[in-house]
Order: sequence, then C-alpha cells, then structure tokens
Amino acid sequence: MTFRDQLQITLGDNYTLERELGGGGMSRVFVAEEAPLGRRVVVKVLPAETEGVMSVQRFKREIQLAARLHHPHIVPVLTAGEVDGVAYYTMPFVSDETLRSRLALGPMSFAETVRILREVTSALAYAHKHGIVHRDIKPENVLLSGGVASVTDFGVAKAVDAAANEKEASANTAGLTSYGVALGTPAYMSPEQASADPNVDHRADIYALGVLAYEMIAGTPPFSGRSPQQLLAAHVTEAPEPVSVRRPDVPPALEMLVMRCLEKNPDDRPQTADDVVHMLDALTTPTGGSTAFVAGGVAWRRPSVLVPAAVLLVLLAFSGFLYGRSRGVWSRGAGPGRRIAVLPFTNLSGDKTNEYFSDGITQEINDALGKVPGLRVSAQGSAATVQSKGLDLPQIAKTLGVDVVLTGSVQRSGDRVRIAAQLVNASDGFSLWTNKYDREIKDVFAVQDEIAKAIVSELRVTLVGGPQAKLVAVATESPEAHALYLQGLYFWNRRTSQTIRQSISFFEQAIAKDSSYAAAWVGVALGTVVLPDYADVSQEDAVRQSGIAARRALALDSTQASAYAAIGLGEARLWHNAPAEAAFRKAIALDSNYATAHQWYASLLAREGRFALALTEMKRAYEADPLSLIINSNLARLHSAARDIASAQTVIRRTIGLDSNFAVAHEIAGGILLQQGKNDEAIAEMRRCLALFGARPSYVVAFLGHALAVSGHRAEANELLNELLARAQHEAVSQGGLALLHLGLGDREHALESLRLAVQRYDSILLVDSRDIRYDPLRADPKGAELFARTEAVH
Repeated sequence: MTFRDQLQITLGDNYTLERELGGGGMSRVFVAEEAPLGRRVVVKVLPAETEGVMSVQRFKREIQLAARLHHPHIVPVLTAGEVDGVAYYTMPFVSDETLRSRLALGPMSFAETVRILREVTSALAYAHKHGIVHRDIKPENVLLSGGVASVTDFGVAKAVDAAANEKEASANTAGLTSYGVALGTPAYMSPEQASADPNVDHRADIYALGVLAYEMIAGTPPFSGRSPQQLLAAHVTEAPEPVSVRRPDVPPALEMLVMRCLEKNPDDRPQTADDVVHMLDALTTPTGGSTAFVAGGVAWRRPSVLVPAAVLLVLLAFSGFLYGRSRGVWSRGAGPGRRIAVLPFTNLSGDKTNEYFSDGITQEINDALGKVPGLRVSAQGSAATVQSKGLDLPQIAKTLGVDVVLTGSVQRSGDRVRIAAQLVNASDGFSLWTNKYDREIKDVFAVQDEIAKAIVSELRVTLVGGPQAKLVAVATESPEAHALYLQGLYFWNRRTSQTIRQSISFFEQAIAKDSSYAAAWVGVALGTVVLPDYADVSQEDAVRQSGIAARRALALDSTQASAYAAIGLGEARLWHNAPAEAAFRKAIALDSNYATAHQWYASLLAREGRFALALTEMKRAYEADPLSLIINSNLARLHSAARDIASAQTVIRRTIGLDSNFAVAHEIAGGILLQQGKNDEAIAEMRRCLALFGARPSYVVAFLGHALAVSGHRAEANELLNELLARAQHEAVSQGGLALLHLGLGDREHALESLRLAVQRYDSILLVDSRDIRYDPLRADPKGAELFARTEAVH
C-alpha cells in the first residue's frame, strides 16, 4: 500500500485526495477536497524520517496553538493528525501563486515590494503578539491571491522542534536534526538559528524578513549560489553586500530598513515586527528628502529649496522617531526604554574653567553606557547639539530617538566632587531614578561606575559578567592625569587648528603624569592624525607620531577602538588602503556604534570608488551621530563625489541649518554650487568658509581661487595663487588644492606637477576629495590617471 493510500484511509470519507503538489521544505503536500464543506484544502505531511523521533502529540498541541491565529494575512491551520506515526496538518488551498513563482519573473518594483512586505510583516506582528514565531519565512511560504499576500505554515517549525525535543527528552533519541530535517531553510535562517542558539526568538523572523526583502529588491538572496553549509556559515560570519550594490536605484530609506533587519546581533535589528510595519508605513508617506512611493511605481522627491529651521526640527524629530523604532526603543514589554541620551551635565562649580570637568564626566558616562550590549546610547555630540537648541525634554527625546534621558550636574571644589544624576522618562517627565554622590576626586571613576550600573539596572538590561562587572574601570590612579585628560577631551571636541593643538598638549601632560594612561595615548593619536586637516603640517610626521601613540595605547589596552581608527586613518593618509581598511574594520568590530570609524572608513571606500559601500558606512555614522556637523558634511561630500548632486545639496543645506557657522559645510556647499553652475553663489560660500575659519587654510584658498578662475575672475585668482606659492616656501600648503587652482587658470602642466607633489606628500585633500568632479579633467589625462591610481588602489 502506498503512502498516499495510507493517508487517504486516515483522512476518511471527509477528504478526497486529488493530487500531490511539489513538496515544501519540511513536508509533502497534497490537494484534497473536504466533502462536508465542498472546499479544497492542502494536506501537509511531515517527512517520513520524523517517524519515531518526534512526539506527535506534542506536535498536535503546538499546531493547536497556531490554529488560534486569525488574521487576514495568515493562512489558518484547520486540523492536525497522524498517519502511521507521521504527523500531518491541513490548511485552506490557495490556488494562485507563491512569492517564489513571482520572483522567478525577476526583481519587483519598490512599490510592490513595500506593499507585500507590509502585509507579511503585519502577519508576523499579529502572530508574535500571540506568542507564535514562524521560524521559516521564505518566498514559498508567502502565498499571493489576487495580489494580496498571506503567510502559511505559522508555528510549524516551532511545533516540529518542540515535538522532537520532547521525544528526545523522554526517549533519549538523537533528535530531528540528526536525521537531516531542516527546521528552517538555510538561505533565510538567522545567525542564531544557523548556530543552533536555543534562545531563538521572534527577531529571527525579522532577519528572515530582511532576506526576503533583499531578494524581492535584488532578485536573489544575499548569499546566493552556495551550499547549505556555506549558507549557514555566511549568515553567522559574513556581512551581506549592501542591496544598493545589486540594485543601485533602491531608495536609501528602504535599503537602510532591509540592512537593519539583516544585522547579525538580534539587538541591532528592529525589535518588533510592529516597528517594521511603522517603518514601512513611513516609506509610503512623502517626507523631506525621502522616497515617495506612488501608485504604479516609484517617484523620487527631493526638496529644492532650503528647509526652514522649524521644519528641519520636525524632520529630525521624525527621523529620530523612526530610527528609535528601528533600534527597539519602543518595543513592547521592554520596560521603560533601551535607548538613552546623556545630556551634558551642568557645571555648578561657579568657575567656567571647570566646564571641561563636567563635560568630561558626561562623555565618560556616555562611553561606559555605550559599551553595554542591548543599550543604545545617543552620541554625545548629537545630545549636546540638541540641548543647545533650547528644546524641552520631549522634543529632545524625539529628535534623538530616545525615550529616557540622563541629566545631571557636577560641582568640583578642591579635592572633592559632588555629582547629581537623574534618569527621566522623557514622555511625561517622570523621574525613574535619582541619586547624589559626594566623594573625593580620586573616586570619580567609582562614581561613574555606580551611575552607569544604576541606569542599566533601571532599564532592565542584563550586564555581561553579572552585576559585579565593571562598566567604568579605573583608567588612571592619578587625579591630576585624569583632569589633564578631560581638558584635552574638551579641546579635542571643538575641532579647530588651535584647539586640536591644545588637546594634544593636555593629553601629553596627562601621559607625563601617568605613562600607563591608555586613553591619553589615544588622545594624542587622534589629535596628531587629524591635525593635517586643520593646519598645514607634514602629513608623514603626523602619521608617524599618531601611529606611535596608537600602538602604545593598544599595548596598554587592546580594546581601544579609537586607537585602531587612528591607525586606519594614518594608513589611509599614506595610501596604504588595505591595512587602513583592516584597521577600520577592527575598530568597528570593537565598537559598532563608533561613528567616527564609520565616517573615516566611508571616506576610504569613496576614494577607491566603492560608493555603495561608502554610502552604507556613512549612513551608519549618521545613524550613530545624526546631528554631527562633520558627519553630515562628509555625507554631503560623498553624495557629491558620487554625482548625486540633489542629495548632496539637501544634506549640506540641512547641515548649515544645524549650525550656520560651521566652516567646512560652507566649503562643501561652494563645491556643490559650482557643479550646478551657480558660480557667484559658490564663490560667496567659499569666502564665508574662509571668514569662519579665521585662518586661511591653503586648500580653501585654492578652492576659492579655482572658483574665481573658472568664473572669469582671473586677476584675483592669480593673487591667491601667488599667496599660496609664497606660503609654500615655508609651510606645507595643499598641493592638491594648488592643482585645482592651476587647472582653473588653464595651466595643465603645473596642475599635473602639483598633483604629483600632492601624491608624493600625501596631501589630505586627496583623502576625501580625489573623486570630486573638479578633478575630472586631470583624471582624464593619462598622467593624472596614473597619479590618482596610486592613491586609490588597494595595496
């Protein structure tokens, strides 16, 4: 007797088997007619190898739970039973197509993708709220009837797993996985499923949703063309290629959502399917600078006028809200919140010279909380920027995408310090926790550790290492060294030629007090490696000094992500692109929320012409620190280099709206305006940049001279050229800038010579601007192309 005959006998007269369909990943599938109701159903029978290694009764109990799901986008379970010890279940027959058959026709439109994703995600959200995790989301389990998506096989993977575990526990069997039954599908498995993590939860479905979305956009899943074993390994260890590499026209907001769902760490994904639904809804609503989905296709909308400040704040608040949702801030059942902003602590010392101390304490508490897995901490720069706008607490929270805020004050007097801290629920102003500490200065690290642990406890985040784990280690036993370090940090955060030099001096003084102070060595490394961007100093000398300091820091503390970032930037400045990339990746591995590492890595990728990857990294920097002026400016620079002038203009206007006195933003704005043929406006922006700098950085003088030259103002352009040639006799002027100025004046020979010197001297302008459209005439020259290749090749 065939298995089909046995199944027909088991089903009885109520069902008549008609035919067998192609099998699913975990079942054989038959179409049958249910006689009493005159309808067709499908009968899904688990593989024969499950016989004897799973508890059919447990399987039926689990399926009964799934049968309680009633949702317009869920195909319901009707009945469950067994035939000769092999479990089966029945469901309504949907006669149209699966998403798999639709994908066989090729990638889908963005409008169709978002619509189907929303329907699938709404089904997931409903099921998750009822305690049912699918664990096998894939195109075969998404049915399309009349164009509407429904998800099938809810709870089946969990039922199989639970039934196998019960059988194994009671009979000491080997379990289903030993028999090769896939509890899930390798191409769509989350890293935690692939690594057999026993604590798999609903976020595995969100990962699979990301794979599904990726395939709908790109036409293939992220790790296609591999064996099942290779697929499982890739999900655990490899970062998927940005979907924009496969399909460059994907809207950035949609790409960001997909790549967030594909994060390896479940804590880094959107935390609930409801959150994803809200984010998908936002994609269908036109907002400033985002994609508007319209009936029948996709329309790009970018504002062409400067956004008023009030509107900007609303947009920032909305984007912060969406980002907060995507990172799990408002996830149900997560307690009072898992994303927090630490606002600058108020200096109550009555002496403004102590501002550095209160700012430094704030930064160190912020950094300590940022290292806690499961806790998302707003970048200190963004928190300070928002607070300076004079917004109230709810507005600050919405703008930063947080729902709890830490505020505090610091009062220093002699060798004692008084620190008060309060954790506030931003939506209603309710105080969740407050405490005051009156200690000796030498105990300041212990106070910070107590504050950080109290917040972690209040937010119900589990500490790795248990409650006794240190969040703030004693970085130095010398209060004097710590005070000098905090002064260095204060000046470093102000980022001008003068303040960076001051920061280096204070860090060096801290080291003189305590040569084992790793953070101070990192301060020297960072300060010296960026100094060529702010002052005309020798690139090679700066990189050498930075490298010595960074490696000394790592010898003292190998977990210093900033030290690796400094090494990466130094290597990139010397055109050592491969070791630079390795160092940036190491920094990001140690601290995935380190915005500066993402920003510098993005600049390296852009210089190599890897714009899609560069944009992904720069977006990660932006997400970590959305109000950072330098990150916003470099995001605009990246869009410009990629020839996306509309996006570049939108971002640079937003940046200037945040702070109209940020000089670098005006220099970038000038370059963008020049590309648009708005020469007079470009010249005005570059003059504004010089005025704000106070000094006259040679590269800005050269860029202004180039703009003047191409606009017909040759006399003034020649004056600026003579100024730079005179300065070159006694300082390291930007040869990359001089190349542009010569080019603007029509002197290609001298332009190529300056470009040669720029490459030879590691001019930092070529670090970030070598792909600028203004260099295209030199890049088109064979000699120029060879020079650019030296800086852009991976070696």
